[in-house]
Amino acid sequence: MSSSSKDRIWSWSKSGTPMLAESNPQKRREWIAALDKIESLKPRVVIAGHKRPGNEDSPRILEETRQYIRDFDGIAETARTGREL
Repeated sequence: MSSSSKDRIWSWSKSGTPMLAESNPQKRREWIAALDKIESLKPRVVIAGHKRPGNEDSPRILEETRQYIRDFDGIAETARTGREL
C-alpha cells in the first residue's frame, strides 16, 4: 500500500516488512521492480526502514537494496540448507 503527494511517497506492506528468507524468487523480482519504480521517480531522499545509524538518507540505498536481493538470490540457488543460506 502506498500514498503519495507532490513531493512525498510513503510505502508499506500490508503484511509488514518483507523478509528475504520468507520470500520466493517471484516476490523478490517484484521487490526489485518496486525499487525500480521508486528510482524512476528520481527521489532526492530515501529513508530506509532499517538502516545503520549515521547513514545518509540517500537514493543510493535503492541500488544497494537491489544488490542485496540479487546476492541473496545467487546464494539461495546453491545453498542446500537454511543454515548454509
